[in-house]
Amino acid sequence: MNKVFDSDLIPHYINKYALHEFLTPDITPHIQLHVFEKHEHICRDNEPLDYLLLLVKGKAKVYCTLSNGKSLLLSFYRPLNTLGDIELSSENTLTANVQALEDVHCLAIPRYMVEQHLMNCPLFLRYLCASLGKKLNRLSINSSINTLYQVENRLASYLLATVVEDTSTCSEPFVFKENLTHVAELLGTSYRHLLRTISHMCQTQILKKQDNHYIIHDMKSLAALATDLYN
Repeated sequence: MNKVFDSDLIPHYINKYALHEFLTPDITPHIQLHVFEKHEHICRDNEPLDYLLLLVKGKAKVYCTLSNGKSLLLSFYRPLNTLGDIELSSENTLTANVQALEDVHCLAIPRYMVEQHLMNCPLFLRYLCASLGKKLNRLSINSSINTLYQVENRLASYLLATVVEDTSTCSEPFVFKENLTHVAELLGTSYRHLLRTISHMCQTQILKKQDNHYIIHDMKSLAALATDLYN
């Protein structure tokens, strides 16, 4: 992670997302730009919350680590999204892992500045409530997804969310080469069931196996299976 203290991108993002509507003027000079590379963790569970982060560019995967050591997919974050709002309200350590799926930019506000200057600001508190409400709704939907949808649907949606960004501007095949044990945990299924599902997708020509990875061969059929579950 790289910290940028003086960047023209900071006012650009503030204007782009109209952040001045809920950030007070005395906060702006203390805002930093944190840049994360693809696959880098933006935050991990049980770490202290030092900054409130506003994700303003890129895409990230959010998952929790269960008491048995396994992981479970919670959501995907795209701009504009807030990291640390739950912990800011409860004063706990971070409760989830957030990993960049591509290069990610976050505006970072030191926690002590938030507590001193924003926690009594009605406009900021309204934004915080809206952010928490959106996350609660998303978690409720994802719980239903894990219960009611087949692994094939969940895997298809996961592939689209993690591998595909813009099919119209990319001439290279989209490659899926994540750790399958970890993916099975995230989707709440067994490793063997995931392998059977991938094998079926290969048989129906949606995926093609090549060396140690898979290529998405039929994007249209994959999108039909996904039905935008995790969007």
